[in-house]
Amino acid sequence: MKIIQILPNICAGDAVSDDCLAIDEIIGNIGCDTEIYAETIIGDRAKLKAKHITKLPKIKEDDILIYHCSIGWKHSSIIKNAPCYKIMRYHNITPPKFFESYHKELYQLTTQGYEELYCFKDIINRCIADSQYNKENLIGMGYLCDIDVITVIVPFKKYDQQANNDIINEYSMVKRDKFLFTGRVAPNKKIEDIIIAFYNYKTYINGNSILFLAGSFSKNDMYYNKLMFIINKLKLEDVHFLGHISFYDLLAYYRLADVYLCMSEHEGFCVPLLEAMYFDIPIIAYNSTAIPYTLGQSGIILKKKDYNLIAEVMYQIVSNKNLKDNLILRQKMRLKEFDYEVISKKFESLMIDLVSNTSRKGGTSI
Repeated sequence: MKIIQILPNICAGDAVSDDCLAIDEIIGNIGCDTEIYAETIIGDRAKLKAKHITKLPKIKEDDILIYHCSIGWKHSSIIKNAPCYKIMRYHNITPPKFFESYHKELYQLTTQGYEELYCFKDIINRCIADSQYNKENLIGMGYLCDIDVITVIVPFKKYDQQANNDIINEYSMVKRDKFLFTGRVAPNKKIEDIIIAFYNYKTYINGNSILFLAGSFSKNDMYYNKLMFIINKLKLEDVHFLGHISFYDLLAYYRLADVYLCMSEHEGFCVPLLEAMYFDIPIIAYNSTAIPYTLGQSGIILKKKDYNLIAEVMYQIVSNKNLKDNLILRQKMRLKEFDYEVISKKFESLMIDLVSNTSRKGGTSI
């Protein structure tokens, strides 16, 4: 028996990829052979433990296949045709409507992803959703198989590495209110709402402030150009698009930030919220999709996008130490529920049970 994980893309530092690597380690720890296959491999192949999907060997009936589902994929027939027990690790797929006006390829891939999801419901033996929201999403699409909820496995110890001190020193020399968002510059992230809230804060509350947007983008992208149009129209300064930065640079911005802003309207889990918790950054987030599930009773969750209100909340956090300390305390308590060892043990117990049943009953008859 072999447990095989497959996913469209694997990339160093990506949340889905980190989850896949953590699962690979868990499977290895319980004494099973394990391999990872992906179509796109970005980074050190040895560290990512991944092989190209074209090198995938013939899947046997007594194998277990784990498919990380987060977008449409031209190789989805592998999942459909595999004769073994099939698990879908469901990270959610961004609804195509967010990309329709901006990105033709992503619109097509996400549309394809939803089409595949509806097909998979009749062939997947078990789902492992990484949030309660994602489980409800699957149930709403008609999935009748067992659906476990085991959150994304985040290796928090990696955040204890040395940050880029040059960045920390550069922005620590002058007292400024520093706001941060991390994530791809993508339409579902609603970065325009962050920019307008920051504009209100900078214009009416404290002009000595700065916004960092850390995440990949292309200057030819229509959505990025829309954001730049808004910034130029507002004559807004101190908005920094950092692009795809090194992990050490990212650590520096997390250590600098006073408040973490998230106005996203679609998240399957949202790992950056956990990262903000880890670095004791108070969180302001919009109440959408998986965000309230991830935050629980921590952070400040907004039910509407009132930019003046958001700016006022930003000010209250920056200026009121008691409020800030209370938010950080609640976030620390919430973060304990995502402890690496705790979540790993949950996944390990599930895999031991599945392997035991597969070995005892044979093939896909768990």
